[in-house]
Amino acid sequence: MPGFGLGMGITLTMLSLVVLLPIGALLLFGLNFGPSEIWRVVNTERVWGRCFCPSGSR
Repeated sequence: MPGFGLGMGITLTMLSLVVLLPIGALLLFGLNFGPSEIWRVVNTERVWGRCFCPSGSR
């Protein structure tokens, strides 16, 4: 099929720019978090309040 190589190349390039690059950035950012940092983020009044409050009420 003519043009298949070019179309596949453009598709894979756009896929990597739009999908894989942000996912990779999130993974790298997540590697910097240790257990103490995760606990600091989770252990806030806002998070605990949302855990015990139904999402429909405020």
